[in-house]
Amino acid sequence: MKIYKYSATLLSDIIITSNASTEGYSESLDYIPGSKFLGIVAGKLYDEQNINKTLDLFHNGVVKYSDANLSYNGDDLKKIPFSWYHEKGKKIEDQLFIHHHIQSADTQLKQVRNGYFSPTNNYFISLEQKFSLKSAHDFETRKSSEGQMFGYFSLKKGSIWTFYISDEKDIYGDEIKKVLVGKHRIGRSRSSEFGMIDVEFISEVHSSIDNILLSDEIVIYAESNLCFYNESTGLTTSQPSPEYLVGTSNATIIWEKCQVRTRNYKTWNRYRNNKDYERIIIERGSVFVIKLDASISNTFFLDGIGSHKNEGFGKVMVNPIFLSINQPGLSKREFTYVKKYNTGFGANDSEIIKCLIKRKERRDVNYSIDKIVNEFIDTNKNKFRRISNSQWGILRNIGKNCTDIKNFNLLVFDDNVGFINKGVSANAWVSCKSILKTELDIIEQTNPSFVLPFVIKLSTQMAKSN
Repeated sequence: MKIYKYSATLLSDIIITSNASTEGYSESLDYIPGSKFLGIVAGKLYDEQNINKTLDLFHNGVVKYSDANLSYNGDDLKKIPFSWYHEKGKKIEDQLFIHHHIQSADTQLKQVRNGYFSPTNNYFISLEQKFSLKSAHDFETRKSSEGQMFGYFSLKKGSIWTFYISDEKDIYGDEIKKVLVGKHRIGRSRSSEFGMIDVEFISEVHSSIDNILLSDEIVIYAESNLCFYNESTGLTTSQPSPEYLVGTSNATIIWEKCQVRTRNYKTWNRYRNNKDYERIIIERGSVFVIKLDASISNTFFLDGIGSHKNEGFGKVMVNPIFLSINQPGLSKREFTYVKKYNTGFGANDSEIIKCLIKRKERRDVNYSIDKIVNEFIDTNKNKFRRISNSQWGILRNIGKNCTDIKNFNLLVFDDNVGFINKGVSANAWVSCKSILKTELDIIEQTNPSFVLPFVIKLSTQMAKSN
């Protein structure tokens, strides 16, 4: 079997919820499920004509896609086990209690449920999530839909997550790497600002395990989610038998020493655009304590336990040092997010760039025109005090409907047809029309395209200031 290590850098915030519903409050998972990477590969390599290969890659567990855990300074972090406690009112770094080693509790203890830790360097990190409040869009009214607000927590941009893909037949590694490495979108709101990741191949991992006989009392730490099916009912269960956990019925689960959390696992199949069956799962971080009546080999756990191992379920650790009575003290480290920019080009990026350039140019033009208008008003406002709002309204309408400067000058300044030279308007404009005409001539000489937008903005601002 070959094992390959990958990393996923978040180029934007991503939303991966445990709840398949859309409306309301949705907290993001604190990891990236292996099913997300399976889905990326399936989008390229799923071939119903090649049944055996498709079964190997996505269904029967020959290829396994692990969950992605937080990475920090090269350390592959793990979910804090639910057996860790600290004294209420104090911090985990002050003193750490391990549930199945507590003989008597003289103080009130609090369970640690969130965060990651380094089993090699003995520090932990609190995972921060970002909250966003969104609303659905009503395309008819072009406003927010009534009563449809969504609150999402997301994993933050700049964090790095590592995951592993194992291949029992040693034949699919290169093909998977070809379609997996690069930029992809996962999670919710992929069409907006969320979900962009950059997957990189790190290395092939060479691992070996010595055959060790386990006996007496052992501790099993759920490194990933676990899923078990009851043989009699065919349904998922939150209370696995000893045989499910250790491969033999000659064992007893010491439930009073265990710390197990369960939840409903809801999935959405994007290819079929529908939900899959819900499962009852045992959450990652759960801890089982089991009394063995006969010795077993640690190689039983090498391939994982339970079902759905192809999408990251079933990975466990037996008797890890961080759940022993001699667990060293922990320190806390603040997570720093990396800055990684998406410099690659997609198929339509050139059109997007052109659009952005035009938008910038238009913004620059608007700024320049606004500046000219403001300077003109500051200098000449009192000279136009006799001009009424209706007069400015007429001037604005002419500026909006004229197609060129020549027609505008004819309708405004011509001695015979110009509106400022006729009737009551002539008396109001007599002392200031030359000031406006001089300004328009100067603008026409430098930026002819500015003339009509200048007239429109000037008319609007002067009418407001009256």
